[in-house]
Amino acid sequence: MKKLGATLMLITFSLSMWSARKHDKNISAEVANNHNTNIDVGRYNKVLIAKSAIEAIKKIANKARTFHYENTLPWHDDGARILPNANFFVYSAKMREIRQEFEQAVDNFIRNYPAYVLESKKRLNGLFKQEDYPSEAKIKDKFGFSFYFDPLPVADDFRVDMKKENLNEIKREIATRLNLSQERAMRDLW
Repeated sequence: MKKLGATLMLITFSLSMWSARKHDKNISAEVANNHNTNIDVGRYNKVLIAKSAIEAIKKIANKARTFHYENTLPWHDDGARILPNANFFVYSAKMREIRQEFEQAVDNFIRNYPAYVLESKKRLNGLFKQEDYPSEAKIKDKFGFSFYFDPLPVADDFRVDMKKENLNEIKREIATRLNLSQERAMRDLW
């Protein structure tokens, strides 16, 4: 029987994007005061940019997440998931394609960002605050799309200089965790 590490790999996918929302503490306090209630019963979040301006990026992000979850299985709570080696080329080609779409949509958003901010100034009127908006130089850093592969850990490949009995105990713990992760992945598959 083949070891799991020979047929599976770990994939970590990370996607970040600017929410284009901002909690307005002053308006939240004003609403609480106007309704004679505590500030902690609600909060006012401003939509900083028209939803339509960032919608294309959100759709691509959702497509990437859906594809990722449909083609991988859970492994650890740290976000790493397992991918069969046989699916490596299909997965990586599709994710590179989606990443390119994402980056093009982000570039388009950034190109139009100054106009979106000006439009928001009119739309938000008295709620507009320039400091709510990242500078043009910093807005690109609010978006990210990455994925990388790692080998599946193997308990026997734990290389540390220590007493043999301690090393064996750690290897047993690793083997137990790997078995639990494998069981979780199989349950998710079913």
